[in-house]
Amino acid sequence: MLVILLALLFSATPAHADPGDLDPSFGTGGVARVAIGGGGLGAATAGVVQADGKVVTVGRSDRGDFAIARFRADGTVDPSFSGDGRLTLSFGGGESVSAVAQQPDGKLVVAGYSGCRPIVMRLTTTGEVDPGFAFDGSVGPCAAARLLALQDDGKVLVAGREGLYAWVVRRLLPSGAPDPGFGNSGVASSYVGLYAWAAAIAVDSAGRILLAGDDGTRPAVLRLAADGQRDASFGASGVWSPLSNWNADARSVAPGPNGTVLVGVQFTDGQSPNAMLRLTGAGGLDFTYSGDGLATLHSGAVPDKLVASADGRVLFADSQHVGRVSASGAVESITRAFTSGSGALALIEGGRVVRAAERGLGFFAATVNAAGAVSDVVTASSPVLDGATMLPRDVLPVGDGMVVAGGSGSDGRTGVALARLDQDGEPRWSRVDMDLGQYFGAAAAPDGSVAVISSTLGQPYALTRYSPGGERLGSVPLDHSASAVAVQPDGRVLVAGTEFLPEQLQIALHVVRYTADGELDPTFSGDGDFEHRLPIPSGAWWVANGLAVQPDGKVVVAGAYTDMLVLRLTADGELDPAFSGDGVATGLGWSERERLYNAWSVAALDGGGLALDTPAYPVRLRDDGAIDRSFVSDLFGSPSSRPGADGRLVVSQRVANTDRMLFRRLNPDGSLDPAFGVRELAVGEVVAMAPASGGAMLFASADDGDLIVRRLLGGGAIPSARAVLRDFSFTTVAEGNGGEQVVPVTFDLAQAWPQDVTFRLSAGGTARRGEDYRLGADVVTIPAGQTRATVPVTVLGDTADEGDETVRLTATAVTPNLRVLAYSGTSQVQITDEAGDDGPVPTPTATPDPTVTPEPTATATASPDPTATATATASPGPTATATATATASPDPTASPGPTPTASPLPGIVTPTPSPRPDYSGALKALKLPRLTARGGAVTFTVKPVGTTLTVTLRSRGRKPVVYGRGSGTRRITVRLNAAGRKAARRTLKVDVVLSAGAAKRTVAATIRGR
Repeated sequence: MLVILLALLFSATPAHADPGDLDPSFGTGGVARVAIGGGGLGAATAGVVQADGKVVTVGRSDRGDFAIARFRADGTVDPSFSGDGRLTLSFGGGESVSAVAQQPDGKLVVAGYSGCRPIVMRLTTTGEVDPGFAFDGSVGPCAAARLLALQDDGKVLVAGREGLYAWVVRRLLPSGAPDPGFGNSGVASSYVGLYAWAAAIAVDSAGRILLAGDDGTRPAVLRLAADGQRDASFGASGVWSPLSNWNADARSVAPGPNGTVLVGVQFTDGQSPNAMLRLTGAGGLDFTYSGDGLATLHSGAVPDKLVASADGRVLFADSQHVGRVSASGAVESITRAFTSGSGALALIEGGRVVRAAERGLGFFAATVNAAGAVSDVVTASSPVLDGATMLPRDVLPVGDGMVVAGGSGSDGRTGVALARLDQDGEPRWSRVDMDLGQYFGAAAAPDGSVAVISSTLGQPYALTRYSPGGERLGSVPLDHSASAVAVQPDGRVLVAGTEFLPEQLQIALHVVRYTADGELDPTFSGDGDFEHRLPIPSGAWWVANGLAVQPDGKVVVAGAYTDMLVLRLTADGELDPAFSGDGVATGLGWSERERLYNAWSVAALDGGGLALDTPAYPVRLRDDGAIDRSFVSDLFGSPSSRPGADGRLVVSQRVANTDRMLFRRLNPDGSLDPAFGVRELAVGEVVAMAPASGGAMLFASADDGDLIVRRLLGGGAIPSARAVLRDFSFTTVAEGNGGEQVVPVTFDLAQAWPQDVTFRLSAGGTARRGEDYRLGADVVTIPAGQTRATVPVTVLGDTADEGDETVRLTATAVTPNLRVLAYSGTSQVQITDEAGDDGPVPTPTATPDPTVTPEPTATATASPDPTATATATASPGPTATATATATASPDPTASPGPTPTASPLPGIVTPTPSPRPDYSGALKALKLPRLTARGGAVTFTVKPVGTTLTVTLRSRGRKPVVYGRGSGTRRITVRLNAAGRKAARRTLKVDVVLSAGAAKRTVAATIRGR
């Protein structure tokens, strides 16, 4: 049985609460906490031996908190530290402690991070957080607090990696504030190399800072002056790395005698022995050290930690070995102090080595005497820390409260956890059933009873019912896999899943209905089991992800097949012909080049229609199964949404690489609701949400071993709808070696609007306006009642060898109250170069290239004006002086408006050509990151080359197949076409063609499917 606890996670909610604020009437300050028990050991990551012989280890508990323990020299827990020898601290989730150091006064400085927020704090000698040290952790990336060093003057150095390129060092005053005399306002950032990683930090007697690690391919050592500037007298502009390509990493660093630098190096080629090397004060190998600058360690020992004595001798250690190297570079001894294991190390001069425990916060210690023998070994016990066991998956609203359903545990176990709370957040009951195995979904009836689907290893899926009071009523085995469940108002239960039929080469989608007592319902599809068969597609075959019951009793199933698949059944279990003609909607999307490939969940809207979560953005379907073009989401990038009773969606999105979520609300037209704002909460690994009464939303997550439920207030006025510029055509055309080609670029509204919608065009890209193309208009108007306008782009042919070029067009608002989104206001014309071909100029065409998908673009909307007169206009830009034609095609769902007529448009004043920059050197130096396909796209970040970079992914071979193209200056998204998506389901070897201006480069790469 679970123990019920309440705890205050956030500061008190103010008396005046706005939409999106935590509800002060719910739980404690908007938060209800339900303990779910469990236990586990922490994991130690670093340690330090105090001057009095006591050992401090730091790490992370299983529940994700900062964890610190102190032991006496004999290995017993020190009760004078934080009352019981241990201290755990939570900063919102995702904590990790990286380093610890002791000040001369005995206080401890600890560094780590929470999510992507660096944490640096100081503890008193009795294990309490020191209020006199206040570090602002609002700045810095995730990996910026991995290393720690203390200066003699009490200042604190915190270091790590920033982005993919630089090592960053922060210097803090003894108060914790940034040191204004160091670097740039306390921060020194130095480029070392792509994927460079800093592994160790030290300070020499002159106050210079030493960082060691690798530059992405070779070991590297960076030296900074005392003010944070790169020390130009050391190596090459402050950095030493070997001239040849060593397959090695620098693992440790320490100042040696007479300004030398000692570095522990681990070779990663599987052949070369590890080594201790010494650098001169000028940053070159010291050939007086072992004859060539390297002391070879043939035993397999890794110099993870090292301490240099005043006489130049070095004590080094790894998780098993301890060794000494003489001042001349001769290996004196290497002893195996520990028989197995790994963990963080601490060394003190004189031969004492301490290794933190792999699990828990204990440690192993040994003293190595002058002859190299182990003289004593101490093994400390590990304090047991509470740890989270169950993680919530669903919030199920019921008439007088809610039920929170749990899933798999962080300790590898699986089971079902349920808890019932009242409307005010007070818990009624809770339970955990470990015998039910892996949790797959749950649904609640209005009376508070709950249906859960789960599966244990080697056993069939099961449907388990619980009473409103939490009593387990019984289970029913299922004949196929189950992935979604729903409960009808009358208590009957629906389960959706799939069955693999290899002999028939088919997949069967099942929707099964059970009566309230667990029997198959023969009034549904004749025998209680609706089956819809589909041929097995190439690749993944999972289908059913979401299940919903509409207010009229119809049943909707949504998921993925070859693309997004949505089925609707009548209340008696037959395909509904009023939905998409035959009950099955597929091929859904805003256009052929923007198809939707998966639905993660589906919800029935009170006013009719459906809300779907897709990997790209939330969408709505009308009641007939067509895309609802009155709704266009402002949010992209895999959001998860839940509809409220007022037609608005509340959307959650995870902050990358953190345990934090952003919560926002979308109005009925898809625009962001500014009254709700952006709410950021620490939610741990899993978050579930559901609507509550009054437009409020409930969010469940795991924290500190408990289930946490928060309620955010709803309410607020709903603004009027606005028009949406939904599509902006993307075209590819061959340039030719002379003459002109007219390429029409079209602009489409999602639906006709009673007011003219006007926007201005700006042109960029690698092609030069007036030299490579002319733009037919700088201002575009889509007339009232119409959905389309067309602007001609005239491509000018020549025989110059220019490489492929782009005309990048961006739409911005002119009409008052026009909003611009991120994915429809930008498009481009791709001009492929045919230099040297003297054949005829091809016939002008404007066929969209199916292999090319634009980057996310912007969308324009305008408030409707029912009294507006329908006219078609095109205003000239500041330099325009040519003619073109504008046409408009009506939206079949909209009332017809006046047909636009051709209007004279001013043309172009050709600018004086200027010399083109050469980007070949930048392309040659460009390093590609690891490529991973997610959601039908490959997105990566590169170092800017000074202009727009166009990327083409294609197969290798004599007849390469293009998988997709994209462009950008730093962050580039290549959306894969059908061939690319199919190929990316496995590890895929490709040629990456990079184009910048007239320069081109082809790089072989591997794409990993995800």
